[in-house]
This record gives sequence, structure tokens and C-alpha cells, in this order.
Amino acid sequence: MIEYITPRVFLFSTQVLVFSSLLFIFFIYYQTFSRQYVKYWLVSFSALTLSYLIKAFAIYPSTKLSVETWYIAAEFCLHFSQYLFVAFLIFGVLHAKNKVVKRKLKWASALLILALSLLSTLLFSFDSKQAFNHFYLSVSLPSFISGCALLALSSFLLIDKGRYFSSRMLMFFSAVFGFRFLIHSFVSIVALVNSISGSMPLAWIDLPLGV
Repeated sequence: MIEYITPRVFLFSTQVLVFSSLLFIFFIYYQTFSRQYVKYWLVSFSALTLSYLIKAFAIYPSTKLSVETWYIAAEFCLHFSQYLFVAFLIFGVLHAKNKVVKRKLKWASALLILALSLLSTLLFSFDSKQAFNHFYLSVSLPSFISGCALLALSSFLLIDKGRYFSSRMLMFFSAVFGFRFLIHSFVSIVALVNSISGSMPLAWIDLPLGV
């Protein structure tokens, strides 16, 4: 494990710095122009930054289950932050396009995010015989859901009539992150299958494409 601690910390710490800088730019933009949709993006990228911070400094025992409180809390926060990033990024885009996002939809999304995060974190967590099922729920499935949602957002921006420069940048950003999440989901499933067959350990997926 010691062999990949340094590159893991460096990889995700760098992304924490990058998105923290982006957060600062969004904050200054919001303070200057008071665009309400930017508030959603502040929440979104704060959640993304938090997820990278967790990935940088929380070393996961992916080759076995852990029932330690700190590990379960870190895993829950990671899933919750990832889903929150995607949801509020979409809310911000809809708000910027003058699409009404009803409060009921926001609450429903929050409850869904909470349910998915708890499901991914707790289901099969305390049964060592279900380690592979837990790996799928906690690694492969969240990346697949996030990737599909981001690609759907990118497609929405692609067919939108009012395509400004900022819309195009956000479209490419969503597409790149969407594909990264989907690739990570696919690679993790391959690792899972190979690990079951005994040809590859699950530990190597601990350093995943920076997603």
C-alpha cells in the first residue's frame, strides 16, 4: 500500500487545488454579478472538491471490508459528495437556461442522493462473503450513475439552441467527466471479474483515473 500512497495523495491533492481555485473564481463572479445559478455551481464544485479531499487522505482497504467508523463515514461522504456534485451542476444549468427547478424536485433529489449514498455505503458492508457485491455498489455503480447523468447533461447542452461559449465549455466539461466516470465504472467491473477469477487483485483500482 505504501508504494501508491504518494502518487494517490499528489493526484487528488492537485485536483483539490485546481477546483478550489475554480470555486474562488465562481465566488468572485457571484459576488460581482449576483447570478443565482452560480450558487448551485458553488455547492456542486464544493462537493467535488470535498470528494477529492477524501480520496487524497483516506486510504481505503479495498481488498477487504472495514467496519471502522471512520472508514464508513468517509465512504458515505464520498458517495454523497459525488452525487451532490452531479445534481447541483444540473440544477445550475437548468436555472441558467431559465428552466424552473421546483422545490419538490430538489427535496426528492436530496432524498434520492441520501438513499443511494446509504445504500452504496452500508449494503453488504458487514458481510465478508459479500465483499465483491459491496465493491460493485460502492465503486462501479456510483461511477456509472454519475457518468450517465453527466453525459445526459452534455447532450442537453449540445442540442440547446442558445449555445454560448460558456455553454460549450460546460458541455465539454460534462462530456469529459461523464466519460471518465463511465470508463472508471467499466474498469472497476473488469477488475471485479478478474479478481473473482483470481487473476487480478482489487487493490489496483484504488488509484482510479482521477475521478
